[in-house]
Amino acid sequence: MRRTPPLLAAVACAALVSAGCHDKRGGRGGTRGAMHPPAGFTAASIGVGSNHVCAREGDGTVWCWGRDNGYGQLGDGTLDVHGEPRVVAGVSDAIDLAVGFQHACALLRGGEVRCWGGNQDGQLGDGSRRQHASPAAVLALPTARAIFAGPLTTCAEDTGGATWCWGRLPAVGTEPDAWGGSYPEPRPRRVAGLPAGLKTMSVGFSHLCAIPADGLLRCWGSGFLGEMGDGTDRSRTVADLVPGLPAASVTSAGENFSCAIAGGELMCWGFGITSSGAWSASTGCDRSPCKVPSPSGLTALAGSRALCAVDAAGGVECIGSGGVIPSGAPTTWLGPVLAPVPLAVHAIAVSLGPTFGCALGDTGRVACFD
Repeated sequence: MRRTPPLLAAVACAALVSAGCHDKRGGRGGTRGAMHPPAGFTAASIGVGSNHVCAREGDGTVWCWGRDNGYGQLGDGTLDVHGEPRVVAGVSDAIDLAVGFQHACALLRGGEVRCWGGNQDGQLGDGSRRQHASPAAVLALPTARAIFAGPLTTCAEDTGGATWCWGRLPAVGTEPDAWGGSYPEPRPRRVAGLPAGLKTMSVGFSHLCAIPADGLLRCWGSGFLGEMGDGTDRSRTVADLVPGLPAASVTSAGENFSCAIAGGELMCWGFGITSSGAWSASTGCDRSPCKVPSPSGLTALAGSRALCAVDAAGGVECIGSGGVIPSGAPTTWLGPVLAPVPLAVHAIAVSLGPTFGCALGDTGRVACFD
């Protein structure tokens, strides 16, 4: 029997999300759950992990579902897999949501942050490295007003404008390399070199980028593959400016690259996601920002192993790993330009994990793709 290529099946499933299309493949923890929410499910914000999705409703309820729950990342107090969204226990008044590879966090209305799931690098912030299947409070964190998460790191901005991070952090007092220079920190640590007040922030695998109130992008962490955008492969333990970049409105820290919408253009640098592996080593874009061809008016970015963007018309476009964008066949790389993802929503936001992504529509509908 001829089998449909995985990506073709995924494209069909993305197009039929309103009909409740589900992925029934088996895997760890029992039968894998569906990555696509049922028809009629709506959300105010979403976050995508390695094999799970969480969504926040307007009333503050948080729901999670997915293909894996081996770390308790679905937050229902069990390690059972479920493809249908279930309420996260102990979170009823969330105003913000952030999702990592195997964990998630919610910011409650009173400023408390609670996290659940994998905790091998201390990304839950409870002072331990033990996983939790139910939300646990982050310890010693001032009252927060925004939260952000990457694969193994979580950050928060407090009401005074200071930024705090925990989990996989650049080693203090050393020159962090691509991997070994980072260390687990299970309690919040204030970020040095970042002015008070954040417009937005993005957390990558081993580096972070933030746009404070002055609009000037600052990055820190591993620069081994050019993620800092300063023309070198040096790493930083303190947040510092990306040289020559105009004021930015959006940023995204991918697995080994960084991007920003700056001066109205999509700018990227680091070990990129085109077929050659770098954005353009011949012009120096592997270590310094360069323009990536894109439609005008991009409003949102999401980076992981690939990069996705929301355009002015509400479309989602991606570049990078064929495992997370529909190419018509299971390819390894796509590029060098953004390619549209056919989704049945008018997108206002997109979230991307290492193998799939989800878009949030202007009506609250969620459409996922892989």
